[in-house]
Amino acid sequence: MGKLYQDVHNYVSTFGPEEIIVEIGSDRWEGSSAYFAQMAKDNSTKLYTCDLDAECESRLRRHIPVELHPYYEFYNENGTYFAAQMMSRLSKQYIKVLYLDNYDWDWNIEIENSMIAKQRTWYTLQGIEMNNLDCQTQHLNQMLHLMPLMSRDAVVCLDDTYRHNGVFIGKGGAVVPYLLAIGYTILEERDFGVILGRNQN
Repeated sequence: MGKLYQDVHNYVSTFGPEEIIVEIGSDRWEGSSAYFAQMAKDNSTKLYTCDLDAECESRLRRHIPVELHPYYEFYNENGTYFAAQMMSRLSKQYIKVLYLDNYDWDWNIEIENSMIAKQRTWYTLQGIEMNNLDCQTQHLNQMLHLMPLMSRDAVVCLDDTYRHNGVFIGKGGAVVPYLLAIGYTILEERDFGVILGRNQN
C-alpha cells in the first residue's frame, strides 16, 4: 500500500453539512482509516469504511485513536456489495472523498510470491478467486455504484494504480479512464497511486 492518500487533504475544500468520506478497503496497519477518520473529525462529518476481513473491525479500534471513534463506521462486507447498498444507507448525503483500496492485486503474475500465495488462500476461503481482471472489474463496479452519490467537487484516490506503457494498470486500471471520460482530471500521481477530482477550480 502506498501513502498517496496522505495528500488527499490538499485537494479537498470545505465539507458541506451533507458530505461524507467513504473508504473501501480498510486500513491494515498502514494508516489510511485513521487519516480519513481525522479528516472526518476536522470537518464534522463521518467516515464509512468497509472491508471483507472481519478482523479489521478490532484492528481499527486499536489503531485509530479513541477520540476519533465517533467519526467512523465500519462495515464487514464485500466492497461491491457495500457500494451497491450505499444509496439506501445514505439520506441526502454525498461522497466528498472516496478511497478505493480493496481486492488485492498481483503485481507480477509470472513470479511466485509467498505473500500473494497467502492472499490467494485467504480469498479462496471467502469463496473468491483472486485474479487481476476481477480486481479491476470490482473496483469499476464500486465506482459505478457510487457515482450517483459523488458530490460536485468529489475527490477519488486509488491505491496500487500506476502507468505502464502509457496506460493505467493495477487496481484502478479501469476506473481511471472511466473517470477521465466523464470529466475528472488527474490531480496527482505518485507512490503507485492516483488522485482524481472534478470541478476543482
